[in-house]
Amino acid sequence: MSKDKKFHEKTDKMFSEKLNYKVRQIVRVKNIKENKVLSVDEINYSRLMFDSELNMYKLNEYGYWNLVASETFKPVIVEVMA
Repeated sequence: MSKDKKFHEKTDKMFSEKLNYKVRQIVRVKNIKENKVLSVDEINYSRLMFDSELNMYKLNEYGYWNLVASETFKPVIVEVMA
């Protein structure tokens, strides 16, 4: 193997390791009618909770969690770069 080829293989490996971002999954709310995932500016995610089956709960004014049954808004899993 030539020196140039070894150099390029090492360089490619170095850059691929540095640029390999980890992807993590988060739950967001999607507006089905508009086909749009709502950002943190559009919905207060701190007042929402999701269970393992992606049921959505909203914190009411009395401090209790209520199940949200909505045909317009559905929880979705979104992948983001970490």
